[in-house]
Amino acid sequence: PAMAIAQHKAVIDMRNGEELMRLINDLKPDYIIPEIEAISTETLIELERKGFNVVPSAYAANITMNRESIRTLAAETLSLPTSPYFFASCDEEILEKIHLIGFPCFMKPIMSSSGKGQTLLKSEADIETAFETACQNGRGGLKRVIVEGMGKFDREITLLTVNAVDGIHFCEPIGHHQVNGDYHESWQPEAISGELLLECKRIASAVVATLGGFGIF
Repeated sequence: PAMAIAQHKAVIDMRNGEELMRLINDLKPDYIIPEIEAISTETLIELERKGFNVVPSAYAANITMNRESIRTLAAETLSLPTSPYFFASCDEEILEKIHLIGFPCFMKPIMSSSGKGQTLLKSEADIETAFETACQNGRGGLKRVIVEGMGKFDREITLLTVNAVDGIHFCEPIGHHQVNGDYHESWQPEAISGELLLECKRIASAVVATLGGFGIF
């Protein structure tokens, strides 16, 4: 629908760095806002070096578009709490490492949204089908998955975090409800105690400050 009213439009494979580079060089936009995971983020980094403005930054886009890079940043670089996990590219590799997580656990594509391609694994018998589901439903054509432990939690929230010229700010927490892994509804605000909210803000601030760039995260 947006193409019907846009001043300019194009249909390209955004994973193709040459096509993406050619289009942006032709249009010379004031700002580039990557909206989808299936895009050549390496090309965005190159464009930023040439003087184009990528929002919030090319580095942030490159890290956050991929579960492997953002999980590694959070868990290993920033030492933030996450569920146990490992990455794999084939059934055999998953079978070798699954004991590190145990059952039940989840398998997800490293690039997807809204829970697409996610499977709950209850035994080794689920591995092959789960891997096929992840590869078929992931974005970007990447045959690579994350396997992560099932964490027990009371609720799921989003804490929208704003990085601005005068520092980091926070919106009220947003609560979410899922049924069998599928998103159903959200609400704002979600009531969170002072100490817990401070911990949420600490985690969010660490990630946002590392990613860099202005905007809402």
